[in-house]
Amino acid sequence: MLTSKVIEAVKQCYGADVEAGNIQLQATRKEFAGDLTVVVFPFTRFSKKSPEETAKQLGDYLREHMDLPYEKNIKCSNYVGETIDMAIDMGVKGILFIAHIGKFVKVAAGIMNTHSHSADARMEVLASNAIRAGASLECAKEILNASTTDEAIDILEKYQILQKTMKEILDRIQFYLNHRSYEQILLGAVIFNNTYGYLGQTADAEKLIKLINAQNDEAQ
Repeated sequence: MLTSKVIEAVKQCYGADVEAGNIQLQATRKEFAGDLTVVVFPFTRFSKKSPEETAKQLGDYLREHMDLPYEKNIKCSNYVGETIDMAIDMGVKGILFIAHIGKFVKVAAGIMNTHSHSADARMEVLASNAIRAGASLECAKEILNASTTDEAIDILEKYQILQKTMKEILDRIQFYLNHRSYEQILLGAVIFNNTYGYLGQTADAEKLIKLINAQNDEAQ
């Protein structure tokens, strides 16, 4: 989602075409707001401006054209389950998680604290769901031997089974989110990685996106 919007922003602002693989996303430093930072230095050759000016121009475009009010987000870190529990106690009506596959793939196995010290079954979850989607044993073995989820996603794409595998994973993420909350709150997730950007969303994510946008429109 973010990657495709950055590609659009570069095209609209500078008339340049860039590939998704050239979009670099990094975790935002703690002293700044937000979860992800777009590395803009490669785009200065198109903008003919300083990195600071380029970042401002692209940032302004993204804020104007993004579908969700990301500036109003709240970080839950690794504490997915605790966040849901607290939200229910506070009377929150819904949560839309925007999450990297490297963390949230664990939720597809019912792991509600995604810190590696609590549990780390990323490759096992990816491999098992790839098998459910029809992947070969060779594909599953390659995934199990992968060092990162980004590498595993590349393997799924190589075997042309990425979309089917993500469908399996997203269905299970939705199940375990609902299971944690006993369906007392509307929950959904949008999943991305640093290479492909948007990977998919759970069944209830679209409903939450519409509700968030409607709420944001009323507040303006």
